[in-house]
Amino acid sequence: MSDAFSTMKDADMPLLDRIEAALDRIQNRQGLMRIPREATDIDVVVLDCGDEIKRLRAEVAALKANDPLAEMWRELSEYQPQADKDGHGESWKRMCEERTEAAALAASRVATWVAARAAGYAARTVTRDAACAVAEIRRAKEAKLA
Repeated sequence: MSDAFSTMKDADMPLLDRIEAALDRIQNRQGLMRIPREATDIDVVVLDCGDEIKRLRAEVAALKANDPLAEMWRELSEYQPQADKDGHGESWKRMCEERTEAAALAASRVATWVAARAAGYAARTVTRDAACAVAEIRRAKEAKLA
């Protein structure tokens, strides 16, 4: 609940219960804001829903940012222009979109050596450590730049 409203009536109700109570108030034509405010006032419930949605989005973004598997797939998708030039762009794109072991194995069969090795790691990371694949991709990029 927003700190500004923490002392009002029903402030200790869980958010889902407050949503139900606010909907009941609307259905019973009691949906107007009250003075003093109450936790089931529609504007307060909607404000708290917005705050909760923002918090959850930030949490999801933080989890994605720290996910080595997601990082691996981002790294693999950066190879797409080269895969297109090398003639295996379609299978590479499918692998990066589907993110499945089968798609990664298919891409590894037609890719160049470095890409095939990265795709092979991707196939194994469905059940293994993604950090290994990310490290291999980075090493391959560094070797290519050197």
